[in-house]
Amino acid sequence: MIKTVEQYLESLNDGREVWCLGEKVKDVRTHPSTSTIIKMAAMDYVLPNHPDYRNPTTFQDVFPYKSQISLHNI
Repeated sequence: MIKTVEQYLESLNDGREVWCLGEKVKDVRTHPSTSTIIKMAAMDYVLPNHPDYRNPTTFQDVFPYKSQISLHNI
């Protein structure tokens, strides 16, 4: 199953240590230097979970799991 946007964002709150420009980032989801790219990456989880776009952006792999096409690689 493909994560939802909310699941993706919550998965980033896992205690990882991130530094940006010499500053320790407390939360990559809200920090001014990282929040924009996090929001852009979260878009990969919007279309596959939207009923109008699910079929064009997902496919059934040979395994019984849904896979997704990353919009960053198109």
